[in-house]
Amino acid sequence: SDLLLEIEEYEHLTSNNLESLEIKTNNLQNAIISFRIASGLTQKEFADKLEIQEQQIQRYEQNDYLTASFERIIQILKTLEVEVTLKK
Repeated sequence: SDLLLEIEEYEHLTSNNLESLEIKTNNLQNAIISFRIASGLTQKEFADKLEIQEQQIQRYEQNDYLTASFERIIQILKTLEVEVTLKK
């Protein structure tokens, strides 16, 4: 059942009908992977846009971006053209 949920989420992210994603602050790291998938970028293409090695993206995603600096997260979100709104 977990696999089916993951497949459904992947299909939703890649459907080109995605206008927004609502992410809870405690899940921002996982959301970055969803944003990359929704943008249609492979890890290699994403790394090229960020001008870093593909292996670094693989490491970030393996660790849910917990090892990425705040500056890198901002760069990633800008590269993905993600608008972030913080709410209280």
